[in-house]
Amino acid sequence: MGASIRRLARLLAGLLLLGGCARSAPEAEDVDPILARVGPRVVRFHHLLAAAQTRGEPGLLPRSGAGWEDLRARLLKERLVEEVLLLDGEERGLILDPSALQADVDRAIEDVGDADRLAALVEESHGGREAWIAAIERRLKLTAAESALRDELAAGVTIAPEQVESSRDRYAHHLVAPPTIRVRQMFFPDADSARGAQLQLEEGADFGELVRSLTGEDGDSGFVAEDSVPPAVLAATVDLEVGAATGVVPSPLGYHLYQLLGREPGGALEEDAARAEIERRLRDEAVNSRLKAWIAARTDALGMFVDEDSVALVRCCRQGLPYSGPPNEGSP
Repeated sequence: MGASIRRLARLLAGLLLLGGCARSAPEAEDVDPILARVGPRVVRFHHLLAAAQTRGEPGLLPRSGAGWEDLRARLLKERLVEEVLLLDGEERGLILDPSALQADVDRAIEDVGDADRLAALVEESHGGREAWIAAIERRLKLTAAESALRDELAAGVTIAPEQVESSRDRYAHHLVAPPTIRVRQMFFPDADSARGAQLQLEEGADFGELVRSLTGEDGDSGFVAEDSVPPAVLAATVDLEVGAATGVVPSPLGYHLYQLLGREPGGALEEDAARAEIERRLRDEAVNSRLKAWIAARTDALGMFVDEDSVALVRCCRQGLPYSGPPNEGSP
C-alpha cells in the first residue's frame, strides 16, 4: 500500500506548481498551520510531522537543505494522495470492521511481545497509544479504499494472449521462482526465558510442542521466499540441517529461537504459471495506469491549494525532528 501511495504521489508534482498558492506567511502563533488542501480535506503541520516520524528514526532525517526539502515535498504529496483516496472511500460508504482494527493491533502487540518495549516504540514513533491506533486505523482505511478503487478500475481490463506472448522477454527475470525457506520460531522478550527454552530443547523437548505449550500455536511460517525473510533469520539458519534449531538469536525486539523445517530451490516457472505471472503483471500495469489517471482527474475536480510559504517554514530539525517556524541557529 505505501509503495502505491508513493508512486501516485508523483502525479501531484506538477499540480503543486499550479496557481492558487497563498503567499502570506502564517501568524507567528500558528504552531499547526494548514499546509495544503484538497477538496474539503486539509494537511496540517502535525500531519507532516507524523509522516516524518514514521519514515525514519528521530535524528536521522536528512538535515541538508536539498535533502530535507525533497523529503518534505514527497511526504506532502503522499499525504494529499491519501486524502483523495480516503475521501473516495468515505463516499463509497466503506466502513472499517472494528474486529479488523483490533486484530491488527493485537498482531503488532504480539510481534513486539513486551509491553514496556511496545510502549517505548509507540511513544517514539507516534507520541502515544491513541495516535498509534489512529495511524493503524487510517492505514486500514487507505488499504480498503485503494483496493475498492483498483477492483473497479480492473473490471474492464482485458489481456489478450498476444499481449502475453509479446511481453515474455520483458518479464523474463520475473519468471523464475525464488528459493524458499520454512522456519518455525519462538519469541521471548527476555534473554533468561529464551535460554530456558533452549535448555529444554537440548534436553530433548520437541520444538513444535514447546512452542504450542507457550503460545497455543506452532510457530510455523510455511514456505516463504528467501528474499522476503529477514536477513537475520537467513543468517541464523543458513548452516542448519532440516529439523535442527538455532541457539538464542537476539534482535531489537527481543530473543528468538528458530527451527529449520525445510528449503526449496528456485527455478524457472512452469509454462502455465509463467503465462499467469505475465498476465498478472500486465493487468497490474493497466490498473496502475488507470489509477494514476483517476487520481489526477479526481484531484483536479476537487481542487488543490498549497501554501508554499507555510510549507517552507516546516524545517528540520529540532531535537531530531521537524518543526514549524523560523530556523534556529545551526538548523538548515
